[in-house]
Formats: sequence, C-alpha cells, structure tokens
Amino acid sequence: MELIPERDLERIGALRRDPRGRHAELSTPNILKGLIFHALQSVGSLGQNVALATGESFVESAVSQRRARMPWEIFTELLNIALRPRASKQKQPQAFYKGLRLIGIDGTQFSLQNLPVILKNCTKSVSRRLRAAFAKVTSCVMLEIGLHNPIAAEIAREGESEWQLAIRLVKKLPEQSLLLADRLYGVSAFLALLMPVCEERKSHFLIRGRKQIKSQIRHLKTLVDGSHLIELPVFNPHKQREVLRYLRLREIRGTIKRRHQKVVHIRLFTSLLDPFRYPAQELIQLYAQRWGHEVYYRLLKRELRRTELLQSHTLETACQEIVALLIATALIAEQRRNVALADEEYQVTDISFARTLAHTRALTLSFTLNPELFPPKVQRQYAKKCSPSYYLKQFQKKELVPTLGL
Repeated sequence: MELIPERDLERIGALRRDPRGRHAELSTPNILKGLIFHALQSVGSLGQNVALATGESFVESAVSQRRARMPWEIFTELLNIALRPRASKQKQPQAFYKGLRLIGIDGTQFSLQNLPVILKNCTKSVSRRLRAAFAKVTSCVMLEIGLHNPIAAEIAREGESEWQLAIRLVKKLPEQSLLLADRLYGVSAFLALLMPVCEERKSHFLIRGRKQIKSQIRHLKTLVDGSHLIELPVFNPHKQREVLRYLRLREIRGTIKRRHQKVVHIRLFTSLLDPFRYPAQELIQLYAQRWGHEVYYRLLKRELRRTELLQSHTLETACQEIVALLIATALIAEQRRNVALADEEYQVTDISFARTLAHTRALTLSFTLNPELFPPKVQRQYAKKCSPSYYLKQFQKKELVPTLGL
C-alpha cells in the first residue's frame, strides 16, 4: 500500500520555502502523510487525522499555518513520485489496444468555499446557465483508462485554463500510448503540439474533432474502411488566415447511439493511419472508452470526497487538498489492481471503487493505530486477506450467493 517510499518523503521534506530558521515542529513528511490519510478517511478534521497518522497532536490552526508555509514544489514532486502507469500488457490487457497503453486527458473543476481570501484570487466561472454559485479551481488529469489510475496531473494555481494545463501534461505522455481526448482538443493548434511528442515516444492519439473545422482541409485519399487521409492546416495564431504547415491525419466519421436511442454523429482525428491494422469501426468503439475518464471524476467527487466543497480556506491549501485526493485515487487504483490480480476472473474496473475504498480505509486505520502489531510483512499478508477478492471466494465456496457484484 506504499505509494511513496519513506526515503522520498524525507527528500521532499528537505524542500523549504526559506532555508533559514529552525525546522517546524510538525515535519513535512508527517503533514504529507496526514493529508493523504485525511483524504482517505470519511470522518474527522484534518488536525485529528494528522494526529492519527503521525501520533503527534496539534491544534487545527497550527496545522493550517504549517500548510500555508509549504512551497508548492513539494506537492509537484509528490505527484511525480506517486502518479505513474500501473498496467502491464500481460496482466491487464484491457488497458491496452494492440500494444498501446490507453491514456485519457480531461479536465474538471472543484468548488471552493466563498471566502474573501479565496474570491480575491478566484473568479466564479460563467456558463450558458449563468454564473456558478461557488468559486472554482480547474485541474487536468492524465488517466490510465483501463485502471482508472491517474498518471499525471496539473492544477490551476494561477487561474490557468484547462487548455493550458493540458499542454503542460502532454509532455508527460508515456511511451507507446494511445491518447484519447474530447472535442476541446480536436483542433490543429493542439494536435500540432501533440504530434512531435507522439513521434518521439512512439505514441499515437485518437481525438474527437470539432464539427466546425472545414476550411482549407486537404482531402488526399479515401481508405478501404471508409475513413479519409487528410491534411489539416495549422494557422498562424497572429494571422488567422496564414497557414504555417499541414498535419497528415486520418479522419473517421461515424455515428453512435446513446440512451433513448439518440444518434450522435462523431468525427475523429487519429495518427493511426493504417486502415488494415486499425479499422475505423474498431476505433469508433474504442473511443467510447474515453468516458472512463468521466467515471473516474464521478468516483473521486462522489465516493472519495466527503463534501460538495473542498474543505480548505485558501486557494493554495485547496490545491494541496486536490493533490491529496488524486494520490488517494492512485492508492485505490493500486488496491483494485491487486484484487484483480488475486482473482483473474475480474478486471480492475469490475472491482467496486466504494468497496475497495471501505477496505482501504479500514486497513490504513488499523496499520496507523497499531504500527507495532503490523510490520511491513504482516501488513502485506493482512491486506491480501482483507481484500474484496478474499470475501468473494469465501461466499462462492459457501454458496451463499452465486456471484457477488464488486
């Protein structure tokens, strides 16, 4: 269950905003442990959960002041260590498509409390349905779709848009991946930034294009599966009609049915140019897996987070809270993967997030309160025995229920 090795925590703890003066009584490694432990728990304040996780008791104001003095570089480094790909081609084939790791990129917004210090640095977003009720902070996550596992994230501490965050995330695309994304990214400006990264890392993309893109597209060839080989113009951002260059892509058009038999026409851009190895029909069906990213955000906000609003009272500590939540989802993804490995009949996404979260909460609380009774070896054995797959096998042996929906 250890996502962040102790030696890395100690190294991160050496990062200080001001190297002068004495070290704080509540050390950086301990407050980081407390934040992640707090993100996993369903009850208790941050101060109470920091005390449980570290054995050190501090008043809430002291914990808050300590968090406010922590440099953001600590949390950037924490994300770099804790978030990483976890699927393997042999053990989780559903997380791959013909050897390419399925990766999604998408953004979401978290609601903040309408406090003066927050409203001073944040604005309420405006949509077609008027202004939002609460201030928002945007985050963008690169997700391993087959495992609902975050592998990289960016948070808008300075009011950046989802687009700006995504451009930073593109640089963290893993080797041999297939990036899935929605219409926000289906324009030549984003694809022009993405293609060099994909070529360098032997990766590809499958992105839904915007309908209004029509001007100056060059149609080169109609392929055997009905898709088209095209050249998409990249325009000069300062002179809209000036074409800088063209991107050679494959365009796929198709229809999908949603609930109530509603038919939706989609247009996909992809760097997978071979229609024989990558048929258009397969890619249209594959694109539907992008909705796994929406499922991930729903689980994060409804199952893991306990309140409609983030609990932090400043923008900086709200961003820290988001980091803790993201790392907590990575821990749950690791636990779900372990359960699926123990029982190959189930895929990772078949394992209930809520049930795994409940078991993880119980285990972390037990290990934290009784460290002398649970050395690392015992922790691994106990975690394996207390996993949902263990109970599944017991129910099946006793024939209490034919199957147990995890």
